[in-house]
Amino acid sequence: MLTPAQLQTLSAAAAAYRSGKPKDALGQLKGLPQVSDVLHLRALALSAMGEISEAEDTFRKALKGAARPGEILTNHANMLARQDEPAKAAALYSEAKGKPGAPANLAVSYAKVLVAADQPEEAARMLAEDYAGLASDASAQNVLGTAFKSAERFSEARQAYDRSIALKPDHAEALINRAHLSQIEGKRDAANADLTVGVQHGRSNLGVVLAAARHLSQDGQTDAAHAAYTHALRLAPQRADIHAELNRYLWEIGRRDAFLESYRQVKDQVSADLRLKLLVEAGSLALRAEDRETTAREFFAEAASLAPDHPYALVGVAEAAADQDKEVAWSNAVRLAGGHQEVGLGYAWFLLNRGRAEEAEATLNATDKTGAEQLFFAYDSTAARMLGRERYKTYYDLDRVTAVRPISPPGRFGSLESFLSAVDEALDPLFQRAAAPVDQTLFGGQQTAGSLWETANPVLLELREAMMAVAQSFWDELSVEEGHPLYRTAKRRLGFGGSWAVRLTSGGGHTDHIHPNGLFSSAHYLRVPSDIGTEEGASAGCLRLGRPNLETIDLPAERVIRPEEGTLILFPSYMWHGVEAFESEKVRVTTPADFVERA
Repeated sequence: MLTPAQLQTLSAAAAAYRSGKPKDALGQLKGLPQVSDVLHLRALALSAMGEISEAEDTFRKALKGAARPGEILTNHANMLARQDEPAKAAALYSEAKGKPGAPANLAVSYAKVLVAADQPEEAARMLAEDYAGLASDASAQNVLGTAFKSAERFSEARQAYDRSIALKPDHAEALINRAHLSQIEGKRDAANADLTVGVQHGRSNLGVVLAAARHLSQDGQTDAAHAAYTHALRLAPQRADIHAELNRYLWEIGRRDAFLESYRQVKDQVSADLRLKLLVEAGSLALRAEDRETTAREFFAEAASLAPDHPYALVGVAEAAADQDKEVAWSNAVRLAGGHQEVGLGYAWFLLNRGRAEEAEATLNATDKTGAEQLFFAYDSTAARMLGRERYKTYYDLDRVTAVRPISPPGRFGSLESFLSAVDEALDPLFQRAAAPVDQTLFGGQQTAGSLWETANPVLLELREAMMAVAQSFWDELSVEEGHPLYRTAKRRLGFGGSWAVRLTSGGGHTDHIHPNGLFSSAHYLRVPSDIGTEEGASAGCLRLGRPNLETIDLPAERVIRPEEGTLILFPSYMWHGVEAFESEKVRVTTPADFVERA
């Protein structure tokens, strides 16, 4: 129990928090008994300051003896939802349901994270069944619209957004969401009209501003998109994910002058933990951008000075170091954080580049591969190849674990060529970026932004189904022994882990790489210049498999495949693959995708 004086202090701290002064609130809470109400307010203040890890721990402590656990669980879930952790947030919303203090509209927040966690049908069902106020709640109708949109029930989505805006004409989120729906339906004028009104009403709403930035960027309105991203960071300078998104976008639209400047502007104005996170993120982006190694060293060195044993900072210092300094930098990383996965994988790759395959193999054997399986097997297969290990032949049994198969055009098209032409036409307006993404492998070309399947265009959705049919058939037929990276005791249905389109022009290609977030990957060939791979032994413009991206050792490709229009090439995501630069007057267009097993 708190004394009257302590209750007055708690009330003053709450007032400070509500007026946007979380640091003052924390100061007033010092010295108060650590009872549930005090801990709850402390957690809220920590969350507002971006101290997420400490806030999480404090939310959990606040539950002990809480009179209103539903309120605490809901606020904890709200924080995780803002941090883009929908699965964790959904679990807490579920726990809060029915508990004292849970808000009456809990189902709305819960449904929102279910949509983010790729469960839109469950979100729509729950809103319809669990929320009595659905018909008269503009926010709930907006979330329902988003659930329908994610489930590709576009007509129902539009109806829900229309109801939301009719209930609240200045509902900025609903206006922005309806704009996005119009955008994916190809209704550009309607999208821009809603976007303009939505931003007018939502300039203080981070979600609205960020959504507007994304829509404007996809529509090719670069100046407006840049301004929206910049405004989003003014609203939330502590959001590392927005910094990363903005700077990737700046690179892709050719604004190299502004690249990484947002990090420099705020890094000295945030907490030590957040500053460290921003420095590591900035260093990672710089390292993956051409001619930015000096900048990467600057960021990573500052990060390491803040936290000398921080594994990501140590790995960054080592990766950005000049060749003559790498050995010392990696030794330092292993000495200070040798048990960390990032250090183990990074050091193994360094050793492979130095031809020290036995040391690399030993390092990999001592490294936990959980969550990084594709990268682990890519490195392990490289070590096995260099050492002549039998497992390499299993990993790279190309006749068994790869396939080249044609897609089947939908019946409404008279021929494959007719279908491919329709897909080519549908893709053309999606190539809005001037340069390749900063952390991607292509050069001399363009890549579409976001998921290729976030569309209502029937032609692209038919392409999706055609590619999935081939991939599922391959997966169902594939048989490997226990211990193989692709072995499963029971196979599940496939889903897409990522999808995009790439247009390469003369001189373009792909450096050798793997796909860390897939189970197996693919390239579907839409347009292939007729002069690719026509000469005896020619490989320019062809897909090569099995050539590791080592800087100091040349291991040749195991197979080179000449692409053909309308075919899908499938291979494990851990398999090295790349495309040698080609010369042609015509473009080379592909729609690659990663496949994963559905939960």
